[in-house]
Amino acid sequence: MPKVSVCIPAYNQVNYLKIALNSVLLQTFTDYEVIVTDDTPGPMVKELIDQFDFGGKLHYFKNQVSLGSPQNWNEAIEKSSGEYVKILHHDDWFEQNDSLEKYVKLLDDNSGCGMAFSASLVKLENGRQWVHEISDEDVAEISRSPASLFLGNKIGSPSAVIFRKTVFEPFDPNLKWLVDIEFYIRVIGKNAAICYCSEALITTFGATGRVSDICIDNPDVEIFENFYVFDKIKDQFSLNRRLYLGRCLGHLLLLCRKYKISAASHIRRFGYTGRIPFRLLIWLKFGK
Repeated sequence: MPKVSVCIPAYNQVNYLKIALNSVLLQTFTDYEVIVTDDTPGPMVKELIDQFDFGGKLHYFKNQVSLGSPQNWNEAIEKSSGEYVKILHHDDWFEQNDSLEKYVKLLDDNSGCGMAFSASLVKLENGRQWVHEISDEDVAEISRSPASLFLGNKIGSPSAVIFRKTVFEPFDPNLKWLVDIEFYIRVIGKNAAICYCSEALITTFGATGRVSDICIDNPDVEIFENFYVFDKIKDQFSLNRRLYLGRCLGHLLLLCRKYKISAASHIRRFGYTGRIPFRLLIWLKFGK
């Protein structure tokens, strides 16, 4: 059994996938397997894979039907056999040659951690770039109240994360935009301890055609997913964390104002059928 499974859910964009695969080959840590699950209609991903020699470490799977995101992520992880799981989206890559070694060390050196993550170098096609990083205080806040991630994704892309296979629970297929933070909240909520590396061990690339492109400023996605995720995490607000409950309700209120929503019936139009917080309805009615 390999120490770590590098799981690459692939869909088109073989020019970026090639960079990702090359970055794996350059890693100083070599006790790994590579799992590629291919959701692409045509043969382009397989043709690229055939150009690489991983010495039997690469395992390619063509999905018989298109799974979409995030089911393709789940498929790759479910086919993995490593003790640790390192997701690497096909348009991201390891920033350093020892990135995987450092990710593995985070879990090896901290037996109580179920999940670890690093800072990320974020690059856009227009040339802009920055480092997504957080403070020790942020890490402590996430540990104390994982639901605080609902207010902002301080962890970053799944490509910045490594976790023990034993803590894995499938990504929620009902989500696209908030799928990563809902996963983080759920996993951290059950396993508590997390570890963080302030070095940018991964590059996440903002390529055109990402799933997120159809989610940004899209009320059909934003309204449904924010109410759906809030409903899933609301039970995590214990008595000493009520502050987060109020802040999260405030977040929903701002979202409703953004899209001029003033009643429960408006929220229902976006496909959300769960419970709507009564306090939020009062705020909407009286224009808080």
